[in-house]
Amino acid sequence: MLLRLPEEIIVKIFLSYNEDHHYPGFIGSASAGNLEQLGRLLIPSQICSSLRQVCLGAPGLWSEINLLWPVDVIDAYTIRARGAGLSLTVPACREREVFKSQEVFEQRLQFCANFLPRNMHMIRSLDLTILWYRDLNGIDALWNSIRHLPAPRLESCMLSGRSWEERYSLDGLFSHEAPFLKELVVASYTFHQFDLSPFQSLTILDLYFDDPASLESISQIPRIVSRCPRLRTLRLCGPDNEGIVEYVEPLSAPVTELSDCVDVDIAAFFSDHIVYLLSAISLPSVHDLTIEGIVREAEEERPYKSIYSSLPASFKENVIDSQLVTFGLQGFGTKLRTMTGKRFNLDLAERQSMQFGDAWTSATISEFIAGAFQEMQLKPKTISFVTDEHFPVPLYTRDTWKTIFLAASSVDRIISDGYICQHPFLEALTESNLMCPSLQFLDLRGPPPDHINEDDAFALIGREGVYMRVFRDDLNGA
Repeated sequence: MLLRLPEEIIVKIFLSYNEDHHYPGFIGSASAGNLEQLGRLLIPSQICSSLRQVCLGAPGLWSEINLLWPVDVIDAYTIRARGAGLSLTVPACREREVFKSQEVFEQRLQFCANFLPRNMHMIRSLDLTILWYRDLNGIDALWNSIRHLPAPRLESCMLSGRSWEERYSLDGLFSHEAPFLKELVVASYTFHQFDLSPFQSLTILDLYFDDPASLESISQIPRIVSRCPRLRTLRLCGPDNEGIVEYVEPLSAPVTELSDCVDVDIAAFFSDHIVYLLSAISLPSVHDLTIEGIVREAEEERPYKSIYSSLPASFKENVIDSQLVTFGLQGFGTKLRTMTGKRFNLDLAERQSMQFGDAWTSATISEFIAGAFQEMQLKPKTISFVTDEHFPVPLYTRDTWKTIFLAASSVDRIISDGYICQHPFLEALTESNLMCPSLQFLDLRGPPPDHINEDDAFALIGREGVYMRVFRDDLNGA
C-alpha cells in the first residue's frame, strides 16, 4: 500500500517518523540509548528493497547525525546526505556514561575534531553539549578545530559545556562568518569578548551565564544584545546565587532597543539586576515576558522593591486590562501570571535565595502581591491563588491576607486552590466595605486536613451576597 504513494509523500512520511525518534537531551545510559536511537531510525530503510532505494535517494533522511554513533555509521550517513545541510548533535553526556574509558572518550573527541572541520561547509545545525569535569586531551583540540572556522550554511548552533576558562572564550566565533545563523544558544563559556555584530541574521538568542567567571559585569549584557537588532526571542539565565552580587541601580534611560523582540525570558538573576536589564534594554514590541528574580535580604538603605514596581510603562500598559490574575504561592517564592486580551502574557516570579534565607517574609509576600495591583494598576475581575504542598502557612497570616485583599478592590471572584490555610484567609475578608467590596463569588478548593465546610466558611467570613463553593479534594484532585 505504501509503495503506491508518490516517492515524495513516502519521504515526507519517513521524515516525520525520523523527527519523532531523534530525541536529543541527557542520555542516562548513553551507549545503549544512542544505538537504540540509531536502530529506530534505520527501520524505514530496512522494510523492503524498494523502500530502501527510496530512502537512499532522499538525502534529507540522512542529514541528522548523532556524533556518538559508531564512526562507520556517521561516515555512511554523511555520504548519503550528499550535500544536504547536516544537523549534528552530541547529546548531553559525561564521558563515563558513553564510553568504557577516558581514553576511548578522548579518541571520540579526536574523531569529532577531524570530522567537523571537514564538513563545516555542510553543517546546518550544530548541537555540541559536553559536560566535562577534568582536563581531557581532546577538549582543546575539539574546540580549537571549530572555533574560528567559517560556517557558511549554519542556521542553528548550541554550545554548552562545563568550563569557563579563558581559552574557551567565544571571541572570534566562526571567524565572524556565519551569515545565515538564526538561532544561537550558549552556556558555560566566557563572554568577556563576545561580539555578535557579525551575526546579523540572529533572531533567537539564549545565553546562560552559569558561572561567576563567565561574566565580568551585568552591564556587559545590554552591550552583547545590542549587536543583534533583529532578535525576536531573547532568553537570559544568570548564575543564580553566585556570580555578580553587588547591588545595581537601574538606568534613567535605555542604552539599546530591540524593536522586533516579542518573547523575553530572564531568570536566575538578583531582582535588582533584572530591574537594571529592563531599564537598559528597551523592548517596545514584547508580548510574552517571563521573569524570575532572586530576592535579596532587605537592608535599611535598600528596602525590598519588587521587579514589577520598576517595569517600564509599556509593560504596565499591556497588562492593565488583565481580567484574570493568578498567583502561585510556593515555599520559596511567589509567582504572578497575567493574561490579557491583547495577547500579552506576563509571568513574573520572585523567590528566596538560599544565600539570603531570611529574605522571604510576610511583609515581602504582601508587598509582592499587593504591589501587582498598586504599582501596575491591575484591576482584574478574578484573582486565583494556587499552592502546592510546600505552601509556607506561617507566613500567610490574617494581616498578610488583609494587605492583599485591601489592594484587590476590583475583584468580584476569588479562587483559592491548594494548600492555603483557609481560616486566616476567610477572616481577612470580613470587612466587606474594605476587603474586595465587589466580591460575589468565592471558590475554596483544598485537600484535607485543611478542608472547611460551607457553614464554617460563611461563619468566618460573615458577609452576605457572596456565592461560595467549597470543594473537598484529596491530593489527586478527586
